[in-house]
Parts: sequence; C-alpha cells; structure tokens
Amino acid sequence: MKNIRGIGKNILGIFCVLVFLFLLSLFFSNKRTAIYAQMESPIVISEISAYEADNHEWVEIYNRGSEPVDIQGWTFWEGGVNHKLQLARGTTSTLDARSFAIIAEDANQFILDYPSVTATFFDSSWGSLNESGEEIGLKNVEGGIV
Repeated sequence: MKNIRGIGKNILGIFCVLVFLFLLSLFFSNKRTAIYAQMESPIVISEISAYEADNHEWVEIYNRGSEPVDIQGWTFWEGGVNHKLQLARGTTSTLDARSFAIIAEDANQFILDYPSVTATFFDSSWGSLNESGEEIGLKNVEGGIV
C-alpha cells in the first residue's frame, strides 16, 4: 500500500509540473506574438508633436508597407483612452504604401496652423498629450495594438 501512495504522489507531482510548464508557455507565447505583431505592422507612428499648445498637438503616421492599409474604424489611444479617428481631409481612410497621414488633436486648428499640408489627416479630439511621457498608440478594428 505504501508503494502505491508513492506512485500517486509522483504522478500528481509530474502532472503539476506539466500544467505549470503549459501555462508558462502560453504566457510567453502570447507576449511573443504581440511583440511580433507590432514589429510587423506596416503602420507606425513616425512623429509626435506633443509640445504644442493645447488643441495644436498632432501625430504623424506612416505606412511603411508595400500595400495600402485602410484604417477605417481604428482608434488613437493615449492615457488608456481610445479616441476615434474621423477623416478630416482626404477622400479615403486608406493609406497608400509608403505614405504619411496626420492625426490631429483638433482638425480645424491643424488646418489653421499648417494650411500648406496636403496629406490626409484625421481628427481624434484627445485632451492633451503628457509631455513628461505616456503610452500612445494605434488600435485596429479588432482592438489590437498596431
């Protein structure tokens, strides 16, 4: 009887180790996938104008890919808040390959500040970027960080 209990403890121990290793692999697999997805995204934030006065801030994005990307339904997020992108200038929300676009805090103010800019731009109406630092980014239609 003593021998059977020892076998049961060994099996339970092995089972616990396997479950732990499985859960650990899931954790690292998800982290790695998220990092690779961000590295492979053709759309990147290429410039941030956070030191402007309130309502004058803007972010430049760039499609570094070889295919057009439609950002309809995407959001700009800062300070943990998602802000919708509304097309303010241009005919489509699709960014051509190797092209730039602007996401403005206030599209009307951006037009006054930069009347010669002809790029597509979006109004996002965020509060104010934190000059001392905060996470910002873009989220696709599914809510995934780009």
